Amino acid sequence: METGLFDAVVYWHWLALAAAFVALEIVVPGVFLIFLGIAAATVGVVLLAIPGLDWRLQLVIFAGLAVALIFIGRRVYGRMSEAEDHTSLNRRGDRFVGQSFPLAGAMTGGRGRVRVGDTDWLARLASDDAEDIADGAMMRVVAVDGATLVVEPRS
Repeated sequence: METGLFDAVVYWHWLALAAAFVALEIVVPGVFLIFLGIAAATVGVVLLAIPGLDWRLQLVIFAGLAVALIFIGRRVYGRMSEAEDHTSLNRRGDRFVGQSFPLAGAMTGGRGRVRVGDTDWLARLASDDAEDIADGAMMRVVAVDGATLVVEPRS
């Protein structure tokens, strides 16, 4: 029987390694070390159930689990990242297209403001008409031009 350094590895060594990987995951950005921590914790639990498991087999189990978990985790995390794609992050006005809001003051020369919730947005008529529209008239947003809502009178 061998009496080397690795023969003294017991379950709590793997659990301590798992805790170290999880702690590093908190400090280091990215999603990678958590999978190594899960693999190490799994080997620790296996070693708890089978205390005489050879250290070489422990390393093989750890390596196999680590590779598998990283592969699976990256695929799942990648799908979640794609689902959270914020295409309108810096285009807040786009969500107002198709909705109607009242004018906040009279629109003169085809320009004015519309009241969206508790905020007034700059607005201009979609047509080139320079007509005046009374305060409080309902306007439908048809497009967004920078920070200006392009509107037309709601019919």
